Amino acid sequence: MSENKIKQPNQIILENGKIENWLDIKGYEGKYQVSDNGRIWSIISNKYLTPIQLKNYKNIRLLKDNKTKTFGLNKLVLSHFKNIDLNNLVANHIDHDDD
Repeated sequence: MSENKIKQPNQIILENGKIENWLDIKGYEGKYQVSDNGRIWSIISNKYLTPIQLKNYKNIRLLKDNKTKTFGLNKLVLSHFKNIDLNNLVANHIDHDDD
């Protein structure tokens, strides 16, 4: 019996009425998606992933070809929704609070 792999729709209306947008994560298409609210959906396991805390930042670990790679959650959101190149990205927190 095959498992159903559920992909998030492009937009979800949240309980508070706001719209949450979803995109496939580049290089991980068909496996993971990122929302503009910073949530990660695993198409493989049909669940939201829980970020881990590293150096005061939320990070997410993604698996591809039996190799794990860690991404800064804030950088994933910016690179997918603001078209910013991850390789040249430096976050400047206006309030100087890393959270």
